[in-house]
Amino acid sequence: MTTPSFPGAVRRLARQLTGQVPRLAIALATRIRAEVPAYQDDRLVSFADLVAECEANLMQGLRDVDSPSWNGTDAARVLGRRRAEQGFPVEATLRSYRIGGQFMWETFVSAAGSDLGDQRAVLAAATTLWTFIDTYSAALAEGHRLASEDRARTDTEVRSALLEALFTGKSAAGRSLLDCAADLRLPAGGRFLVVVADTPALPRIEERLRLRGTISVWRQEIDAQAGIVLLSPSGSPEQLCLQLAGHTRARVGVSAEYHQIEATPAARHAAGLARAAVGPHGPGVIRHDRAPVPILLASAPEAARAVAQAALGPVLELPARDRELLLTTLRSWLGHDGATSAAAAELHCHRNTVRYRLRRLEDLTGLSLTSPKALSELHLALEALRLLPQRDTPAERVGS
Repeated sequence: MTTPSFPGAVRRLARQLTGQVPRLAIALATRIRAEVPAYQDDRLVSFADLVAECEANLMQGLRDVDSPSWNGTDAARVLGRRRAEQGFPVEATLRSYRIGGQFMWETFVSAAGSDLGDQRAVLAAATTLWTFIDTYSAALAEGHRLASEDRARTDTEVRSALLEALFTGKSAAGRSLLDCAADLRLPAGGRFLVVVADTPALPRIEERLRLRGTISVWRQEIDAQAGIVLLSPSGSPEQLCLQLAGHTRARVGVSAEYHQIEATPAARHAAGLARAAVGPHGPGVIRHDRAPVPILLASAPEAARAVAQAALGPVLELPARDRELLLTTLRSWLGHDGATSAAAAELHCHRNTVRYRLRRLEDLTGLSLTSPKALSELHLALEALRLLPQRDTPAERVGS
């Protein structure tokens, strides 16, 4: 980067102003405090510290005018990082820095006084001076951004560790589960639900729920997005499930409602099973306490395969087209509580065609569709097939 130069008269004025820096720093700090509300909070930065920073910045600025260089960019980055760590918004930080630039320009104009030569020199140096200020402002913003990113990354890692402790029931760094919950701003007791979703299934879900008055904390896992939701007194699990369904086209599992934060590990396990119970293809939202059969099968995939094979083995060995035709017909017929005409309407075929397919299924399986026991076995078998990945169904295993 080419370093611009200042007229000799301006450099001379910079050397003269060096001795006035302590007084100028107090004036600049007072002005910043008056014009930028964030600097009026002593908890962020005290007036004494602000004066010291103004003094260092003014001294660096005068040195750069007297002996032009870009050395001040490093100091600007450091200040930007410090402001981010102190909690200053980047807008307030840049505003204070530009006030400093304006103050420095006004100081040079005042120092030129009535001397026409000095006045012309200061005016000629205006563009160069503001080039320095703009460059340092960019460095300041960069330092603030990098520190903010580091802080956000650290906050995310800390939050993830706290949630890991709640999900597993193991304390984090010697802290109890109640301490971890408090750090996440969750109460020890309340109306809690755990949600586990495919990733990335629920973009900006924490923000979206907050806008609806629902508090939640989330973390990204390797293959899932998991969160703890605190229902409001007027909220309900049903409303939450509807909201989640409106924001995703993936699988989402929701635990039953629980009331003590220490019960989170069991709820996390239940929500994971509920997600699996949606099936491998999704999408869908399932509550653990509202889908006992899918939950049972999802919790024992080997048993699910055995159930499917035992009830539908001969059907699963048919060519793919015939197999799917019979299984789809059975699903539709069971879904309509055995109403042949309704199943035929859904399948766009004659009801006699439905009857024929069902009779063929009875012949293949040896199960009577008039038997409640046989119907329950077939229902379980269909649910088991739905939950198994296609390549892992008994039919695919036979054909492999």
